[in-house]
Amino acid sequence: MEKYRQFGDGGTGVHPFTPAWSSRRTPLLLRLLKVFFVPIALLRLLLFALAMLWLGITEMICTVIPIGFIRYPIYRALTYIGCFVALLALGIFSFSDEIADHRRLKIAPPKGTASKVFDASRGALVFVNHQGLTDVLLLGLKMSPVFVIPASDGTPVKFTLLGALCRATSIKKELAPKHSSGSLNEIAAKAKASWQQVAVFPEGSRTIGNSVLAWKEQTFKGVESFSAGAAVLSIQYSKTGAYTPHHTVGTGLMHLFWLCMSMPHTVSTVWLPSRDVAAALKDKTIAEQVAFLRTLLVRMIKDAVEVAVGADTHLEFMAFYRDAQSKGYTAKKTGMSQEEMKRLGKRCD
Repeated sequence: MEKYRQFGDGGTGVHPFTPAWSSRRTPLLLRLLKVFFVPIALLRLLLFALAMLWLGITEMICTVIPIGFIRYPIYRALTYIGCFVALLALGIFSFSDEIADHRRLKIAPPKGTASKVFDASRGALVFVNHQGLTDVLLLGLKMSPVFVIPASDGTPVKFTLLGALCRATSIKKELAPKHSSGSLNEIAAKAKASWQQVAVFPEGSRTIGNSVLAWKEQTFKGVESFSAGAAVLSIQYSKTGAYTPHHTVGTGLMHLFWLCMSMPHTVSTVWLPSRDVAAALKDKTIAEQVAFLRTLLVRMIKDAVEVAVGADTHLEFMAFYRDAQSKGYTAKKTGMSQEEMKRLGKRCD
């Protein structure tokens, strides 16, 4: 962890990008046994590829259906199957979905009947923490929404499910497209017409699930209120084993391969419904609403904190990690002097 100090959050000391598995040593015998897991991993990758083909065909079929309330049930059923098979191939099991605890969030519970998980209406904005492409598949399974992942400057960019999967494996700076997707409210209005919700990953990058990165003002430019409704969802994966679903280093293909080489992982979600969010945001300015949405998301993730670092720091970390790995600096038996750290850090700037 020492060699990654410059990428940690100065206020909390938390490292949002350093994989938990990077400090673990696998016994030699288990490393040798991994050879026998390769054929199984390749079969799992093949199953994942078939799921992606299914989702691709689904998107092509549904693009020719112009009427939203006819298109959505078909899209929902087909994407459910594709996302279920993809998560099965990657070894993501044990879905635990629950309503947020208002006492933990320090907000008053609303009056009336109890809400249900994933009950957001069409056109609602759902703010979610981001850890990897499995987040996209999980949301595809639960809701089949459209997705928004901000560009590197914070501009909201709309994606289909397959587009979001590709974006969720990005290891480079993402520029905003020439043709803007519009503000979050405009994206929500279009999603409402297609009978879908909007899943927003406002961090613009991925973490290991111990924090929520800083959100950029540009993401919320033009938003005067969350008139279409806003819900909050936290996603948490198990962190045991030689590899986990958190994707903060390496390419997307390598991430998929190591997930398929790993034992199954569990995932749990916590849902804060739109009416609860509306009550919590009442009488706040838009800036205060955005800040409180982030605070609520942090409180919904066990042992998580708000950090000052953002997506830009993750880009720097990935460059540092690639450079350090190629020179053997990430080997557990190898140490780095402070002078080496400074030289390597300058090359990554």
